[in-house]
Order: sequence, then structure tokens, then C-alpha cells
Amino acid sequence: MNLGFLTENLGSSQIGFFLIKNINDYLEKEQSHDITVFTEEHPMSCTTPSFPVMQAVEAWGQQGIMVSTSLSTACKLVKFPSASKKFFYVWDLEFLRGFTPMNYDLIKKIYLNKNIDLIARCEHHAKIIENNFNRKVTKIVQDFNITEMLEAVQ
Repeated sequence: MNLGFLTENLGSSQIGFFLIKNINDYLEKEQSHDITVFTEEHPMSCTTPSFPVMQAVEAWGQQGIMVSTSLSTACKLVKFPSASKKFFYVWDLEFLRGFTPMNYDLIKKIYLNKNIDLIARCEHHAKIIENNFNRKVTKIVQDFNITEMLEAVQ
């Protein structure tokens, strides 16, 4: 199975650290899945990835399951024609910061898009998503646990 993650970058941040660490740990034990990370920006990674890292534009024609990790990457994922399944892993509740009426339509299009399943980072995020968008998340996966992520996307 091909699994791709779309993220803003793998720089020094919690999301970058957990994504690299958990994929590396998973690939040390299990080699049955092809996992690639696609990034919008390319600052130096916070730790060394043992998997392919490519520019986000390369994900456009990628076949398989794709998981976005931010509103920015979810906006791109909506337009990808080749992904067999599309997921938005809500790592951060970005819509709670910098909210303006002008960007509400964009946020609403992502969270209410029936072609993208939502995965929450924690129960708290899942409740906020349900209360704000009246939509249940597919699964709760803490801190990029890859085994749980694979269960959620299959």
C-alpha cells in the first residue's frame, strides 16, 4: 500500500518530530507499506528521515492513500485526482486562530468535504470539530501513531 503524508515542512516542530520519529520507528519493524512525505517547504529536518521526502507538487499524481496535516495541505489534497482515499489529520485546530469571515468559506469547504475523511489528534480536537462543523471524525490517532494511522485509513 502507498501512503503519503502532506505537511508544510519537517522542520523543528512537534509535528515534524513526531512524523519523522514514528515513520522511522514503524519502518524499522515493518516494510510492507511504501510511505512518502510531501512538504510545501524544505527547511532542514529536525531529525533524519529514513523514508522519501518530496516536494508537495509531486503528490499531485501520487496514487494511493494521502493524508494532509494542515488546512494548507488539505486545500491541495482536495484537487489531487489520483489519490485513492483522502484524509485530513487534524493535528492543530488552525481555524481557532486568525479567524476572519473571509476565510470561513475555505475552512468550511475543507471540514465539510465528503471526499476527505477527518482524523483527530485527540478526543478534545474531535469534540471541537464535531461542535463546530457537525461532522464526526473517522478516528482519533495520537501524535502520528503509524499503526493506528494505517488502521484508520484502510
